[in-house]
Amino acid sequence: MTSLRSYQQELLDTLRRTDRPHVGTVSSATGAGVRRVVALYILEIASTSPVLVLCPTIAMAHQWEELIQDQGDSSVRVMSSTSDALDILEKQASDRAGILIATYARAHHGPSRRALVGHSFGLIVHDQPLRSMPDEISRAIDSLNSKAVQAIALVDSADVSKASLRWPLIWEISPQRLLETGYVPLRFTQVPYAPSAEERELRSEAMDVLRAHANEKGVPFFLLSDSLPAMRQRLLALVSELSENSVLAQRAWSILERMEAVQGEDSRFTALDEVLGRPDVADSRCIVVAATVTDSHYIASHLEDTGRMPRAILSSRSTESDRRAILARLERGECVVATHVVAEYVGDWPTEVTIILWPSSGNRRAINNAFRFTDAWPTTNIFELSEKV
Repeated sequence: MTSLRSYQQELLDTLRRTDRPHVGTVSSATGAGVRRVVALYILEIASTSPVLVLCPTIAMAHQWEELIQDQGDSSVRVMSSTSDALDILEKQASDRAGILIATYARAHHGPSRRALVGHSFGLIVHDQPLRSMPDEISRAIDSLNSKAVQAIALVDSADVSKASLRWPLIWEISPQRLLETGYVPLRFTQVPYAPSAEERELRSEAMDVLRAHANEKGVPFFLLSDSLPAMRQRLLALVSELSENSVLAQRAWSILERMEAVQGEDSRFTALDEVLGRPDVADSRCIVVAATVTDSHYIASHLEDTGRMPRAILSSRSTESDRRAILARLERGECVVATHVVAEYVGDWPTEVTIILWPSSGNRRAINNAFRFTDAWPTTNIFELSEKV
């Protein structure tokens, strides 16, 4: 069996106890490697009973699939579509064991919900259960738990307080205790940048236009990046949908023209260059993570102009095998620019790597999600570019 650290063995022993609560919570610092332990426990249960793993996103579902398959041989299936659900419904009578992985949204969605309700699971694992679930999802989860032999919820110690836990706490490891074991939890070093008054004004006006357009269409407003290139792309997409004479289109064109006239270097690049110029970073393997392909190319162009040609730009436009191969061959002093897809392969990252997060609300979440599926790496430095308030 895979060797475990002392606290990981303690967790496995806790999970095996027959006197623990029917539904219990495991709280851990990111990077403690608890999901590797839970994967081993899943395999134990799956040899005789079906197991369900629920998580927030399909990307995390596939990370669970890979982690479980790496730990042992068992039937693992990700329910990612209605056709998957219908196939599971047809085979329900013959499925007496194995592992099913699905998102919380699937837990109450038509055929997917019927497929899950039709099982009596030996174990249900709730990874990062939503703190404010819609009533219909909450009822579906409670119904599944009531039929299961046991259930476990996995939460991050930094994200929740004990008072907010939905189910009783059965085991925890804090960042301080993780430090005492010799392994360092993820630490994010903030690197400030200060946009010019002109950029702040343009960004605010652009967001007002994009938000108004979303309201007119009746869709949620969501912005992965507020860099000028990303905003410019969104505004160009907006004007392509609207009549040339519409008020929003005219406002968008006015902002686009002013964006073209902006002078001076992007303050984000000043912060990026500051990090890359550090002696401990210059000789490391570096991954610059951006939320959008537009930002990735924008960053790569700057790096090329300053004599730091990136080895590659990694995004969903490149193949999985190419992305894995490039990460595996990354040498000291080299860097790649990547979108969030790079977080799916954290287990393939080389050691002594520096991660630089381009400003985006989703970047820290993507990295945290990635490290939930591996052990803490003391040689991983993470720098997060953050706007001065």
